Amino acid sequence: MSRVLVLATVFTAVLLVLAAGLAFAQSYHGTTPGSGNTLPRVEELKGKPGTWVTWPGFVMRPDGGSRIFLQTTRSLEYTKTDKKNRLYLKFKDAKVHLANNRNPLVTIHFNTPVRRAYLKRVRKSVELAVEYKVSTQAAITQFADKDGYHYMFIDFPAGRYPIGGDFGGRPSFGGIGTPHAEATPIIDDEIPPQQ
Repeated sequence: MSRVLVLATVFTAVLLVLAAGLAFAQSYHGTTPGSGNTLPRVEELKGKPGTWVTWPGFVMRPDGGSRIFLQTTRSLEYTKTDKKNRLYLKFKDAKVHLANNRNPLVTIHFNTPVRRAYLKRVRKSVELAVEYKVSTQAAITQFADKDGYHYMFIDFPAGRYPIGGDFGGRPSFGGIGTPHAEATPIIDDEIPPQQ
């Protein structure tokens, strides 16, 4: 009996080590402003003419706010356009490095006023489109980092924002602040039964 127990303990330990290795392998591999650069194929842009957007990202800030950021090879000159629940930043004579960087940053499941953000090519320019869940104001700043890249930060205030609902899942806050929440039933068959 003790031999079976020892084998089961060893087997469990091996599984835990493998799971920890898998979790480590699946950790975030993008850029983090201020920590240097380890992005794939970005070094090939050093010295190339023009302004390149090398990485779009989204992070929650420690103060409860949120941030969309862009890593670029040069400082960005931009025009800003606000439309109903949307912000557009147009970067003249810019290019997006790697097609994957045009995939949307979907943020519907975070406590942020941002629904999603994405880069798109518009003639000889690049446009960042930011769609809001609710009306908000963005603060835009830029800085040059010691790693040789430039960063644009689009910061949003902390608050209590809809999560999911008409934005892609069940409404948060019991439907408060979520448009049409009364018509969106909360169905969650993965919640364990209450005793």
